[in-house]
Amino acid sequence: PLGPSKATPTAPVSRALALIDKMDTLVGFLGSGIKPTGSKDPLAIRRTALGIIRLIVESEHDDIDLDKSINKAIAAYKTQGIELSPKTVEDVLEFIQLRFQVYIRDRCPREKADEILGENVRITDMWHIARKI
Repeated sequence: PLGPSKATPTAPVSRALALIDKMDTLVGFLGSGIKPTGSKDPLAIRRTALGIIRLIVESEHDDIDLDKSINKAIAAYKTQGIELSPKTVEDVLEFIQLRFQVYIRDRCPREKADEILGENVRITDMWHIARKI
């Protein structure tokens, strides 16, 4: 999506390209140790993670494999001779999970959000969880 209130692409190829682009950006920043601090996020890293979440949640399929997407982005960096942190996969998944919690809390009443997020949320279940709101 071009912004937080803009529509996500609906065509499969457009959706895939948007996901690849955003994942490449997120992996590159987090794998290099660049993370937003406090309320400052001049590189829009949080917005990039939100874009990934929206692409997954607003899709009609639940078959997006985050681990595979992250590892493919890491492999692309390696082909360019760029080594990222060994914790990149873990850092990216954790970052997306934190943004997903904010995403849920912004979209439903507190009690409902706590109920949804209290179910030992796994980021791989994002699509199914979002269907509950």
